[in-house]
Amino acid sequence: KSIENGAAPYYFLVYDHATDLRTSKDLSDYYSADFKSWFEKPTDSSVKDTSIQTTYKTLNEAIGGLQNATISGHDFYTAFKLDANEAAVLFNEYNAAVKALANAKAAYDAAAKATEENKYTGLLLEKIGEERDAKNAYLAAQTKLENVESLIKRNDVGGVVSVTYTEGATSKTFYINYNNFEVTFEPVAGSGDFYTIAPMTFVTEETVTSGSTHVERAAVATVENAYLATTARIVAEFTVANEELITAIENENEYAINRAIPKINKALEDAAKAAEGEVVTIKYADNAVIYVNYTSGNVVVKISETRFELIPAQSYLIIE
Repeated sequence: KSIENGAAPYYFLVYDHATDLRTSKDLSDYYSADFKSWFEKPTDSSVKDTSIQTTYKTLNEAIGGLQNATISGHDFYTAFKLDANEAAVLFNEYNAAVKALANAKAAYDAAAKATEENKYTGLLLEKIGEERDAKNAYLAAQTKLENVESLIKRNDVGGVVSVTYTEGATSKTFYINYNNFEVTFEPVAGSGDFYTIAPMTFVTEETVTSGSTHVERAAVATVENAYLATTARIVAEFTVANEELITAIENENEYAINRAIPKINKALEDAAKAAEGEVVTIKYADNAVIYVNYTSGNVVVKISETRFELIPAQSYLIIE
């Protein structure tokens, strides 16, 4: 917070008899303000060092030379509790959807303009048809972006901010992770460069730039065998049958396997198949396959002849 707000740390400490504060009406909140507990470094290496000495040293090294600088930038970032390759799936899908919508909008505008320009020519009907197709493509791109945005919002843990100090022609940017777990974020939107930041810490822009991982968007394909588990009955019947199948496979019981699979198929017989683009697979260079469910309900995906998975609404599943 000191780095984010450009504020110096402030401490209220008691050098002796801190226990006496327990009975004080005005100072009882400072019962734990013992000088030795806060000022000196802990002797136990397994205890996190939050001493005044270490805190001041850390802050002084980071912003000690920026007392006269002004805060010129302050941004918040989408962040996922995933490694760079996994988080890249969500970021890259969003970036691609934004780009696709912009392209579709440009094509729609161009088609509308062409219709207007050919209002009194023999090409009018042709141009009207082209405009209609372009509009449908534009609306589809809007829907896709909305679906991706819902997926992003559902999985975003937040907690990552940046602050930039500027003095004259010199600037220095810090990225801060307030989460108590590591997260991955995209410092420059749309760049395809991702950085995984440790919990409860900060890093400089130089560290982020040199330590980022670039991940290109991989090929995306619609999942053909994805079923919309829209009722509690379908989910319940599938879950029971799938547990039987998993147990049968673990026990290498071929007879039980052959009994469980028809039960799964029966549970799904009333489930409609997902439409094109609602459930997709994304394959990456490390052979990981990620199934993404863009729908607002549960889906059951047939991974193989003997493997089925239930993916919650607007979520994903990683298959190593």
